[in-house]
Amino acid sequence: MTVGPGVLTREEKREESDARVIERSRDEPELFAVLFDRHADTVHRYAARRLGPEAAEDLMAETFTTAFQRRHTYDLERADARPWLFGIATNLAGRRRRAEARRLALSRVPGVKVTPGLTDAEGRTGIGISLSGPGTIGSTFIFDPESYELLGFRDSRTSGDGTDMKSYSQLTYLDGWAVTDRARQRP
Repeated sequence: MTVGPGVLTREEKREESDARVIERSRDEPELFAVLFDRHADTVHRYAARRLGPEAAEDLMAETFTTAFQRRHTYDLERADARPWLFGIATNLAGRRRRAEARRLALSRVPGVKVTPGLTDAEGRTGIGISLSGPGTIGSTFIFDPESYELLGFRDSRTSGDGTDMKSYSQLTYLDGWAVTDRARQRP
């Protein structure tokens, strides 16, 4: 049953392949909601298995936001979008895990405290790095996540407890330490 010219009912939208929905959403962005309706529960369950139930909602939302932004690059030869969505979710989950590992490793460095989610006086939220010890003022520097990743580095050292090896690198603009995933890795 057609409601009007070019307007499809929910049943007709269900019959369209994911590829067709994505293709049509390139010109009519609101149609991407059909893809969300079809796969949000599946992606949410996948996210809960990967990161736990408390992070699943955020990962699912971020997955669909990323998919919406990248819908112009979707391979329309693939009728089912679930593998594409799972790939996006997997990459985002990996980034979250690596970022958390860097924060945890950096927090193990003496005199450095990393606090995600700090808000500055202007209401901007970012990653806070506090320095303490001889010769430091005790200030907290707040970086947005992108800037935190792009800080300059020097004087690399490797440390670990045998199970979680990380490379610690001194920040160029702070007298503290940052963490990279591999020795000699440059951000």
